[in-house]
Amino acid sequence: MNIELMQAIAKGWEIFKNNIGAFILATLLAALLSLTVILLGPAMAGLFAMGLKAYRGESVSAGDVFAGFQNAGNNIILGFVFIAASLIGSFIPVVGSFIAAGLFIFLFPVALDKGLGVGEAINKSIQYFKSGWLQMIILAFVAGIIGGIGAVACAVGAIVTAPLGLLIIVAAYRQVEP
Repeated sequence: MNIELMQAIAKGWEIFKNNIGAFILATLLAALLSLTVILLGPAMAGLFAMGLKAYRGESVSAGDVFAGFQNAGNNIILGFVFIAASLIGSFIPVVGSFIAAGLFIFLFPVALDKGLGVGEAINKSIQYFKSGWLQMIILAFVAGIIGGIGAVACAVGAIVTAPLGLLIIVAAYRQVEP
């Protein structure tokens, strides 16, 4: 597996700037939905579905974030898997969270793109990680830093940087699964 990080950043930025209003509004909607933790998975899935759609060059709107509810049960479980992995990873100082994020960074994109169930998506994520663990950790680190800059600088900034981080992940995923 080979991920060209700079290409993923450039493509993620291109998608974001061409759809800035839709992604900012969708991120706000997803953040509101995520206030109820059980809806985190469908909200994340909706943003990733929107990102995959925009990557294909299709028109997107903020309402596309609700696509994550089409398979709500699956996406709720995927959300909890991602949260659990993040919590477990946080017990390993500094790198644990990035290892956990790298392990499941393509969890939502592969589930949505391939129509996989929870177990299949987890297994596929583990396969990606095994074939390029260092690239996956670096991708998680870079996308996390870019996505989180807005939250550190000013919480309002996260509505810009969070979708950019997500779109970088989508662009990297498309390098692995064209």
